[in-house]
Amino acid sequence: MMKKLALPLLAATVLATAAHADEREAAAISAFESYCLASGGDLGKAIEALDASDTFEDGRKSGSGSFVYASYLGPDGINASVVIGGSMSDDKCSIILQNVADPMALADQMSLDMAKAAGAEPMKWEGFGDYGKGAYGYQRDDGDVLVAPMTTGISNDIVHINFYPT
Repeated sequence: MMKKLALPLLAATVLATAAHADEREAAAISAFESYCLASGGDLGKAIEALDASDTFEDGRKSGSGSFVYASYLGPDGINASVVIGGSMSDDKCSIILQNVADPMALADQMSLDMAKAAGAEPMKWEGFGDYGKGAYGYQRDDGDVLVAPMTTGISNDIVHINFYPT
């Protein structure tokens, strides 16, 4: 009897884990659209929206002069950050997924889904900065969307969904 229950139980666990991952990815894309893309390229508006959010909490801001770095904790390992006026990075709004099993595969899959939904041509960028393995994404009239695994962080299971306004 135990052998007969083990396989269905294992299959149910795998399906539940996959469904949770899909929900988490959809939540990350939704947050990206709501906070990063909805700003229309004005990252100050992205910070204001994140500050007013019921989803993202514990907003922390630092910087001086024209430099601003803001970071927020979100649910289920989905966080957010905004960089404006940094000397080490272009201005960007990011939704950050932690605890990703295969970051490169997820970045590729998410970027293809997002480009298709936007009616845009998918693109691939060579490795740069924090994204040594490269990035996937597409271009918009108001900036570039890149999805990439973080390669310089404290962990190798992080994917960033970035909007770089032009």
